[in-house]
Amino acid sequence: MARHADEVVETEVTAAGYLRLPPEFCRTHFPHDRCTGLRTEQGFMLFPASVYAPAALIMKQRTLAGERSILIREVWGDDHPVGEFPATWQGARRRLLIANPEGPAHA
Repeated sequence: MARHADEVVETEVTAAGYLRLPPEFCRTHFPHDRCTGLRTEQGFMLFPASVYAPAALIMKQRTLAGERSILIREVWGDDHPVGEFPATWQGARRRLLIANPEGPAHA
């Protein structure tokens, strides 16, 4: 799939504050297993980071198939949503957006 195309992916946020992402998606868009996160009114955004990014979030391999998890509670806060959520990879902006269930993206 082209890196600049938009793509929808299923994500899961656990009660402990971990974001889980599918393996193929991570291999394509987060090849260094590192990212940065940003909480906005739109929701939560993840941006790929290089191995040289000093404060990047580390994507841990969770399963043998390659599913990744990232501790996002420190960025999103303790009031993070829990459950399964669709997220949109915005290829032109090189970011993954998990829309805020109560924010402007769903209004």
